[in-house]
Amino acid sequence: INSIGLSLGIAFCLLIYLFIVDERSFDQFHSNKNDIYLIINRRFEFMAFKNGEKEPFGETAGQTAKLGEVIQEELSEVRGMTRYEASVHGLFRHQEKVFSETFTGVDSGFFRMFSFKIVAGDLANIFKNKTDLVITPEAAEKYFGLEDPIGKVVTVDLNGERTCVVAAVIEPPPSNSSLSYEILMPLENVPWYESSWDNRSYPTFVQVQPGTSLNSFRHNINKLNEKYPGDASREFREREKIPEEYKLDEL
Repeated sequence: INSIGLSLGIAFCLLIYLFIVDERSFDQFHSNKNDIYLIINRRFEFMAFKNGEKEPFGETAGQTAKLGEVIQEELSEVRGMTRYEASVHGLFRHQEKVFSETFTGVDSGFFRMFSFKIVAGDLANIFKNKTDLVITPEAAEKYFGLEDPIGKVVTVDLNGERTCVVAAVIEPPPSNSSLSYEILMPLENVPWYESSWDNRSYPTFVQVQPGTSLNSFRHNINKLNEKYPGDASREFREREKIPEEYKLDEL
């Protein structure tokens, strides 16, 4: 009985250890991992406030499309930016082959920020055209067999057909990646994409310059977030009589 108990104890300890090692390995393969951050938004929740909750706030990774654009344009400490919209479903057609596929919308900075290897195509030119697509080797084999997929013209149907071109082939994400993709396309091709301060649908990653002070960066990004949608926020606060001590939107 003691031997069985000891063996079970050792086995469970090993399983727990392996689980922890696996969890801690997630996203550690990116060469820029120490400088990449996902922007999290602490938002005021009006209904929670109306219901009398003392801390009427919630956290979300969804940001407006415009925030990512402004961050990249105006903050010198930002080396790169990409927004990420996963699970866009549609049809992918090449000649007689038609399959339902899952598309992921990103910005071109995605390919420079993360260490997913480009196995075919020119990294510098990816998404120079809004009709570009980047696919995994599995998708390349499924649609094109042994033919070179680069430059192949395909039809994509995402609430309407459009002609696209395969610009690159990228390795699939490893099992310890928190980001997944099958077919990558410019974010602007997502059917519900809107470059505004209203639609909070887009997780946004930034890569900062090495040595950047995170406190300073957070201060600067919040200044931008207050500057641009400021009028709408002030009107909402006044209309709903929200006390000043409640920040409506903090990154």
